Amino acid sequence: MQEGILSRFLQLLMQLLLFEDYSPDLVGPAADALFPLILCEQVLYQKLASELIERQTNPTLRSRMASALQSLTSANQLSSALDRMNYQRFRKNMNNFLIEVRGFLRTM
Repeated sequence: MQEGILSRFLQLLMQLLLFEDYSPDLVGPAADALFPLILCEQVLYQKLASELIERQTNPTLRSRMASALQSLTSANQLSSALDRMNYQRFRKNMNNFLIEVRGFLRTM
């Protein structure tokens, strides 16, 4: 099965945010791009999230990852509407998510 362009963008953006070096100024625009991609590619996002959780061998880190991923898409009354308020909520969720998991992911 051929991979769609939105799927590829979702994977690349997740890779960048979680494992690559980048300017903190890119987090907001990256979150703005990631939010609709997650909504369009929910099955792939769930698969990527599951893989991130499963990669954690430490039970504490596994639990932190699962909780952080859950909060990314549900905290701050985030809904699936692509309106200004939800973009702001998702940016906040993304910052909190990266603070929570980026440190231990980069040491793997």
